Amino acid sequence: MRNKIFLLLFLVVIFGCSPKITLVDLESSLKEYSSYISKKEFVKAISFMPNECWDVYKKEDILNGLISADRRAGGFELRDLKIQNVSKTLKSDKKHFKVITYSGNIVFNYSNLSQRFVEKQKESFGEENVHLDSINNRMTIKSDRQMITIFDKDTRQWKFIEADPEVIVKVYGFETYTNLLKYIR
Repeated sequence: MRNKIFLLLFLVVIFGCSPKITLVDLESSLKEYSSYISKKEFVKAISFMPNECWDVYKKEDILNGLISADRRAGGFELRDLKIQNVSKTLKSDKKHFKVITYSGNIVFNYSNLSQRFVEKQKESFGEENVHLDSINNRMTIKSDRQMITIFDKDTRQWKFIEADPEVIVKVYGFETYTNLLKYIR
């Protein structure tokens, strides 16, 4: 009997203390993030990035990169974000990770961009995923991407970074990256 009570308490502690995330929570956070990008509120957008990023990258550099990309594209928006899949939680280096596969549209003004840029987008995303509206000078790119979400135990929130191998290795190390590989395509 004591063993059963101990086992029950142990399971409650283990499962009760592990970070929870729902598809609704993730979609809500992604929509909030995309809203900040679309409204050019880049400081709020980068608040969705994990604090560990700032040990490797300067916030000013990330902000300047977003501002520069927005100017070059004549303003851009992230629309219709939908989560396709969320991996199981992976624990690595005392942190909890999930890989999110999502789709969405990147929309921007292409009137000041070179034809080479347009062709490069078609090569990168597939010609069938790049649509040009010549009347409004808008390019829409349908994109299927992956993001890593990391549980921040201090804020009790999930933070996001793109599933870029170089970034993951720089911020979390090679071992974490290799552990995430089973979910990254």
